[in-house]
Amino acid sequence: MKTQRSLSSGVQFERFFLKQINQLARLGCLEEIATILKLQQFPVLAKARETGISEGNIPFIPVIPPAYRSIYDQMNSVFPNGHRGFTELNPTAIVDVEKTPNRPYYIFDVDFGTSLLGRPPRRARQSIKHRGRFPLTAAEIISVALLAKPPPGHFLHAPGSRYGSANKILTLYQVGASPRLGWVLSGEGHPEWGTPSCARRF
Repeated sequence: MKTQRSLSSGVQFERFFLKQINQLARLGCLEEIATILKLQQFPVLAKARETGISEGNIPFIPVIPPAYRSIYDQMNSVFPNGHRGFTELNPTAIVDVEKTPNRPYYIFDVDFGTSLLGRPPRRARQSIKHRGRFPLTAAEIISVALLAKPPPGHFLHAPGSRYGSANKILTLYQVGASPRLGWVLSGEGHPEWGTPSCARRF
């Protein structure tokens, strides 16, 4: 259900946009990359109003592709729980199966995949596509985890990316208190793992 909540006004969207830019700066994002995102302010705000935001979803989230900032660098950021993340994956083995912009961009009307908790990512991806939405990539779930603060204990699948084979899905979970980017088999389901999605990319 689409709703016109407090963030639906232009002023609130603008404040939310600038808050995210400031968050990126605190996370060590290069000024040049932040500028690329900041220059998209007016079209992003227009796209958000045009898209409409479902109740409980995040209006928009900026995404930095690995070509601009590596997954190692992004995962080394301090996450909302106060701990730095990490990954031991070979970045050259990560392949996106979703079509994404080749520059820093935004995803819109983002959910955490709460309704898909426990569902294997292969089946979750089918459900997302059936609803006319898009499963997220590895870079996108990193952005969601850093900027949108998923509920505690809620881990994120990214069936928009593969690791080395079609049967390995990227996922972001915790090892102790530290966020880790790893992979799971596409047919595995775990109660605490959800599959987030977005309504569009720009």
